[in-house]
Amino acid sequence: NPTAEANGNSIALNWDINPCNEIFDDFSGSQVKYQIYRRANEYGFNPSDCELGVPEYTGYLYLGETLGINNTSYVDNSVQYGGVYCYMVVTVWPDGAESYASEEFCDTIRKDTPVITKVSVDITSLTDGQNTICWSPPNELDTLLYTGPYQYELYYSPGTSTPDELIYSSSISPYLVWGDTCFTHITIDTESDKNNYQVKFKSAGEVVATSSTATNVFLVATPGDNRVTLTMTYIQPWTNIEYEIFRKGPGDTDYISIGFSEEDTYVDLDLTNNQIYCYKVLAKGSYFASMVPDPLWNWSQETCAQPYDMTPPCPPVLSLNTDCPAVFNEMLWTVVEGECSEDITAYNIYYAPDTASSLQLIATLDGAEESNYIFPSELFNFSIAGCYAITALDSLNLWPDGELHQNESALSEIICIDNCPLYFLPNIFTPNGDNLNDLFRPFPYRYVESIDLKIHNRYGTLVFESTDPDILWDGTDYKSNQILADGVYYYVITVNTYRLEGIVAENFAGTIQLQNGSQPTSTE
Repeated sequence: NPTAEANGNSIALNWDINPCNEIFDDFSGSQVKYQIYRRANEYGFNPSDCELGVPEYTGYLYLGETLGINNTSYVDNSVQYGGVYCYMVVTVWPDGAESYASEEFCDTIRKDTPVITKVSVDITSLTDGQNTICWSPPNELDTLLYTGPYQYELYYSPGTSTPDELIYSSSISPYLVWGDTCFTHITIDTESDKNNYQVKFKSAGEVVATSSTATNVFLVATPGDNRVTLTMTYIQPWTNIEYEIFRKGPGDTDYISIGFSEEDTYVDLDLTNNQIYCYKVLAKGSYFASMVPDPLWNWSQETCAQPYDMTPPCPPVLSLNTDCPAVFNEMLWTVVEGECSEDITAYNIYYAPDTASSLQLIATLDGAEESNYIFPSELFNFSIAGCYAITALDSLNLWPDGELHQNESALSEIICIDNCPLYFLPNIFTPNGDNLNDLFRPFPYRYVESIDLKIHNRYGTLVFESTDPDILWDGTDYKSNQILADGVYYYVITVNTYRLEGIVAENFAGTIQLQNGSQPTSTE
């Protein structure tokens, strides 16, 4: 037995206790919930077998809930004059199971309160602004209960706070519908924020009806790259169904209509950066109800914006073409087309030598046509190990701060690669002065930062040591500088290699055959 009863700007909902209440004790009954759903106008829902709750296809939306099986009332304060509000209630048991939905029950907000129909900006100014506010009388007020005499009071507040400043009191009349129901509010700030209004209706000196609050449409202009995005903000009891956009651009002497929008936003495209464009909006609204004007026309304030390029390009798509043995690394990239600035003028190349280091800018390439960069490994110890990334830059442009700025895209994907170190030693050399194989040196190597080499004779005596990766040992004892005798010598070596994680030490050992160290071998 659900009922809906309108009272002013609210609807009181009531229903019977669910008939299964007797199976619950006091504790479990307190965990039962009633969920309330609402839609505009009746749907005609008739649930099929085991179709529990309120299906989404009915257009009903969740409104709120009460807790406790005996809590069978709810007040909907989010309704406005005009239109039919319909409800259904569902019981939700402590385990989450739902009941069938109640029957649909509806009511309409009666016109027994003043209804604001206009809050329109006439003049935009910080100190000398002007708004026009109009309202429609409470035609359906119970005059047997409220016998008069009658009077209107108009209240105001800047912003969206509850109107509390009395700015107008009408004359007192014995008639319910009489006199002027418009007021011009002057010398206010209509430039920096919206203004909020509310009408109170008195009978015999007591407030008996209060309108919903209503603000003017406040227009926010957000500049972008060759565009301005307009956003219409407001708190109004009616529905705005369309906006006509007016603009005064560079060289224009007055505002001209440039388009319409059914949404609360509008994007003005193809503008010239660093030029000032001014806007205002004419909103078309409706209560979709009788006894009030239809449609409702309301102006926003005027506002201006200067488009400028703050939109960075999209990050390029990076790939690497590497030849590790050849110490070759080429960065390749492509430009992504999308909702990004496409006025690319340069690219920034970023590099970190290892995973523990931060990316650093190492090069800037001018020209949008660039699509590759060969990494100059000779400048970085002939190493290709590291992490690589790239960004795109657009053209310099003037921002509202009066400075020139250049937008940089986000980093591309960071790609890290490692070296492939190589270091091998021969097992024989002939330091006999014939200019053939006279020095002990490694085979061609790569990605080596330094070494720690120690060579011993068969007795374990140190005869040579070096940190130079080229070694260049001539077979002499490091103390006496005398050529050593032929024989087998033993070495241990630590090779410090350039790797992605930094300098990595690799240890190994081996033998060297020193041959013909005492006498040169004949070359004949």
